[in-house]
Amino acid sequence: MLLENNQNINDSQLDELQEMREQLKLLQQRLDERVDFDEKMIRKAMQRNASNLLLWEWGVLALCSFALVFVMLEVRNYGLSILFQSFTAVFLLSLVLVQCWSVWFVSKKRKDVIDGNLMRVGERIVTYKKADRWIKTISIPVAILWCLCYIHSVLEVIRPDASLAFQMGFYTAGILGGAFGGGLGFLAYRKMMSLVNELQQQINDLKSEV
Repeated sequence: MLLENNQNINDSQLDELQEMREQLKLLQQRLDERVDFDEKMIRKAMQRNASNLLLWEWGVLALCSFALVFVMLEVRNYGLSILFQSFTAVFLLSLVLVQCWSVWFVSKKRKDVIDGNLMRVGERIVTYKKADRWIKTISIPVAILWCLCYIHSVLEVIRPDASLAFQMGFYTAGILGGAFGGGLGFLAYRKMMSLVNELQQQINDLKSEV
Protein backbone atom coordinates (compact mmCIF):
# COMPACT_ATOMS: atom_id res chain seq x y z
CA MET A 1 0.00 0.00 0.00
CA LEU A 2 2.82 2.39 0.92
CA LEU A 3 4.59 1.69 -2.34
CA GLU A 4 1.40 2.30 -4.23
CA ASN A 5 0.90 5.64 -2.49
CA ASN A 6 4.48 6.64 -3.25
CA GLN A 7 3.95 5.68 -6.85
CA ASN A 8 0.82 7.81 -7.03
CA ILE A 9 2.70 10.77 -5.51
CA ASN A 10 5.54 10.38 -8.00
CA ASP A 11 3.11 10.18 -10.89
CA SER A 12 1.36 13.29 -9.64
CA GLN A 13 4.66 15.16 -9.34
CA LEU A 14 5.66 14.07 -12.82
CA ASP A 15 2.36 15.30 -14.19
CA GLU A 16 2.86 18.64 -12.48
CA LEU A 17 6.40 18.91 -13.83
CA GLN A 18 5.22 18.05 -17.31
CA GLU A 19 2.46 20.65 -17.08
CA MET A 20 4.99 23.25 -15.88
CA ARG A 21 7.28 22.41 -18.80
CA GLU A 22 4.40 22.83 -21.25
CA GLN A 23 3.45 26.15 -19.69
CA LEU A 24 7.04 27.39 -19.83
CA LYS A 25 7.32 26.22 -23.43
CA LEU A 26 4.11 28.08 -24.31
CA LEU A 27 5.31 31.19 -22.48
CA GLN A 28 8.65 31.07 -24.31
CA GLN A 29 6.87 30.65 -27.63
CA ARG A 30 4.71 33.70 -26.94
CA LEU A 31 7.77 35.70 -25.89
CA ASP A 32 9.56 34.69 -29.10
CA GLU A 33 6.54 35.72 -31.13
CA ARG A 34 6.43 39.06 -29.31
CA VAL A 35 10.14 39.67 -29.90
CA ASP A 36 9.75 38.72 -33.55
CA PHE A 37 6.80 41.10 -33.90
CA ASP A 38 8.71 43.93 -32.19
CA GLU A 39 11.72 43.32 -34.44
CA LYS A 40 9.58 43.46 -37.57
CA MET A 41 7.98 46.71 -36.41
CA ILE A 42 11.39 48.26 -35.65
CA ARG A 43 12.73 47.22 -39.06
CA LYS A 44 9.70 48.75 -40.78
CA ALA A 45 10.23 51.97 -38.82
CA MET A 46 13.91 51.94 -39.82
CA GLN A 47 13.02 51.57 -43.49
CA ARG A 48 10.52 54.43 -43.19
CA ASN A 49 13.08 56.69 -41.48
CA ALA A 50 15.78 55.84 -44.02
CA SER A 51 13.38 56.59 -46.90
CA ASN A 52 12.32 59.90 -45.32
CA LEU A 53 15.94 60.87 -44.76
CA LEU A 54 16.72 60.14 -48.39
CA LEU A 55 13.80 62.35 -49.48
CA TRP A 56 15.14 65.19 -47.35
CA GLU A 57 18.61 64.72 -48.86
CA TRP A 58 17.16 64.94 -52.38
CA GLY A 59 15.26 68.07 -51.39
CA VAL A 60 18.41 69.74 -50.05
CA LEU A 61 20.27 68.75 -53.22
CA ALA A 62 17.56 70.36 -55.35
CA LEU A 63 17.75 73.51 -53.22
CA CYS A 64 21.55 73.67 -53.47
CA SER A 65 21.39 73.19 -57.25
CA PHE A 66 18.80 75.95 -57.56
CA ALA A 67 20.90 78.26 -55.38
CA LEU A 68 23.96 77.59 -57.55
CA VAL A 69 22.15 78.62 -60.74
CA PHE A 70 20.11 81.49 -59.27
CA VAL A 71 22.90 83.11 -57.24
CA MET A 72 25.46 82.84 -60.04
CA LEU A 73 23.02 84.60 -62.38
CA GLU A 74 22.42 87.31 -59.79
CA VAL A 75 26.14 87.80 -59.21
CA ARG A 76 26.71 88.14 -62.94
CA ASN A 77 23.75 90.51 -63.40
CA TYR A 78 25.08 92.81 -60.72
CA GLY A 79 28.47 92.76 -62.43
CA LEU A 80 30.36 91.89 -59.26
CA SER A 81 34.09 91.29 -59.32
CA ILE A 82 35.59 88.20 -60.95
CA LEU A 83 37.16 87.31 -57.62
CA PHE A 84 33.79 87.29 -55.86
CA GLN A 85 32.16 85.39 -58.73
CA SER A 86 34.87 82.74 -58.47
CA PHE A 87 34.43 82.57 -54.69
CA THR A 88 30.68 82.15 -55.13
CA ALA A 89 31.05 79.47 -57.80
CA VAL A 90 33.54 77.43 -55.75
CA PHE A 91 31.49 77.73 -52.56
CA LEU A 92 28.12 76.78 -54.07
CA LEU A 93 29.56 74.08 -56.31
CA SER A 94 31.25 72.55 -53.25
CA LEU A 95 27.89 72.49 -51.46
CA VAL A 96 26.27 70.74 -54.43
CA LEU A 97 29.04 68.13 -54.63
CA VAL A 98 28.92 67.47 -50.89
CA GLN A 99 25.15 67.06 -51.09
CA CYS A 100 25.51 64.67 -54.04
CA TRP A 101 27.80 62.55 -51.87
CA SER A 102 25.28 62.74 -49.03
CA VAL A 103 22.43 61.54 -51.28
CA TRP A 104 24.57 58.65 -52.54
CA PHE A 105 25.68 57.74 -49.01
CA VAL A 106 22.16 57.79 -47.56
CA SER A 107 20.86 55.72 -50.49
CA LYS A 108 23.47 53.08 -49.64
CA LYS A 109 22.45 53.28 -46.00
CA ARG A 110 18.81 52.77 -46.98
CA LYS A 111 19.77 49.70 -49.01
CA ASP A 112 21.64 48.28 -46.00
CA VAL A 113 18.54 48.84 -43.86
CA ILE A 114 16.37 46.97 -46.37
CA ASP A 115 18.92 44.14 -46.57
CA GLY A 116 19.04 43.94 -42.77
CA ASN A 117 22.76 44.67 -42.49
CA LEU A 118 22.65 46.35 -39.08
CA MET A 119 26.42 46.48 -38.59
CA ARG A 120 26.92 48.25 -41.92
CA VAL A 121 24.10 50.70 -41.20
CA GLY A 122 25.65 51.53 -37.83
CA GLU A 123 29.02 52.16 -39.44
CA ARG A 124 27.43 54.44 -42.05
CA ILE A 125 25.62 56.44 -39.38
CA VAL A 126 28.91 57.02 -37.52
CA THR A 127 30.58 58.12 -40.78
CA TYR A 128 27.61 60.34 -41.63
CA LYS A 129 27.80 62.12 -38.27
CA LYS A 130 31.56 62.63 -38.55
CA ALA A 131 31.18 64.10 -42.03
CA ASP A 132 28.34 66.29 -40.77
CA ARG A 133 30.56 67.77 -38.04
CA TRP A 134 33.33 68.58 -40.53
CA ILE A 135 30.88 70.10 -43.03
CA LYS A 136 29.31 72.32 -40.37
CA THR A 137 32.70 73.43 -39.08
CA ILE A 138 33.77 74.55 -42.55
CA SER A 139 30.58 75.61 -44.30
CA ILE A 140 28.96 77.80 -41.62
CA PRO A 141 31.85 80.29 -41.29
CA VAL A 142 32.29 80.36 -45.08
CA ALA A 143 28.56 80.96 -45.58
CA ILE A 144 28.60 83.87 -43.12
CA LEU A 145 31.66 85.36 -44.84
CA TRP A 146 30.02 84.96 -48.26
CA CYS A 147 26.80 86.68 -47.11
CA LEU A 148 28.71 89.67 -45.73
CA CYS A 149 30.83 89.95 -48.89
CA TYR A 150 27.73 89.66 -51.07
CA ILE A 151 25.87 92.40 -49.19
CA HIS A 152 28.90 94.68 -49.34
CA SER A 153 29.53 94.02 -53.03
CA VAL A 154 25.91 94.61 -54.05
CA LEU A 155 25.76 97.79 -52.00
CA GLU A 156 28.84 99.15 -53.75
CA VAL A 157 27.26 98.46 -57.15
CA ILE A 158 23.76 99.84 -56.59
CA ARG A 159 24.58 102.75 -54.24
CA PRO A 160 28.30 103.49 -54.13
CA ASP A 161 27.62 106.93 -52.58
CA ALA A 162 24.94 105.78 -50.13
CA SER A 163 24.61 107.48 -46.77
CA LEU A 164 25.61 105.73 -43.58
CA ALA A 165 21.96 105.30 -42.60
CA PHE A 166 21.17 103.62 -45.93
CA GLN A 167 24.20 101.36 -45.59
CA MET A 168 23.18 100.30 -42.06
CA GLY A 169 19.63 99.63 -43.22
CA PHE A 170 20.87 97.63 -46.21
CA TYR A 171 23.19 95.56 -44.04
CA THR A 172 20.43 94.99 -41.48
CA ALA A 173 17.97 93.82 -44.14
CA GLY A 174 20.57 91.52 -45.68
CA ILE A 175 21.55 90.02 -42.33
CA LEU A 176 17.91 89.49 -41.34
CA GLY A 177 17.23 87.80 -44.67
CA GLY A 178 20.26 85.57 -44.22
CA ALA A 179 19.20 84.75 -40.65
CA PHE A 180 15.71 83.81 -41.84
CA GLY A 181 17.11 81.50 -44.52
CA GLY A 182 19.57 80.07 -42.02
CA GLY A 183 16.74 79.42 -39.57
CA LEU A 184 14.78 77.45 -42.18
CA GLY A 185 17.93 75.50 -43.01
CA PHE A 186 18.48 74.78 -39.31
CA LEU A 187 14.95 73.40 -38.94
CA ALA A 188 15.50 71.13 -41.94
CA TYR A 189 18.84 70.06 -40.49
CA ARG A 190 17.27 69.21 -37.12
CA LYS A 191 14.62 67.10 -38.85
CA MET A 192 17.25 65.18 -40.80
CA MET A 193 19.43 64.58 -37.74
CA SER A 194 16.42 63.43 -35.73
CA LEU A 195 15.84 60.75 -38.38
CA VAL A 196 19.51 59.74 -38.16
CA ASN A 197 19.35 59.55 -34.35
CA GLU A 198 16.16 57.49 -34.51
CA LEU A 199 17.87 55.06 -36.88
CA GLN A 200 20.82 54.76 -34.51
CA GLN A 201 18.52 54.12 -31.54
CA GLN A 202 16.53 51.52 -33.48
CA ILE A 203 19.75 49.71 -34.38
CA ASN A 204 20.75 49.64 -30.71
CA ASP A 205 17.31 48.27 -29.80
CA LEU A 206 17.61 45.48 -32.36
CA LYS A 207 21.13 44.62 -31.24
CA SER A 208 19.98 44.38 -27.63
CA GLU A 209 17.34 41.82 -28.66
CA VAL A 210 19.77 39.60 -30.52
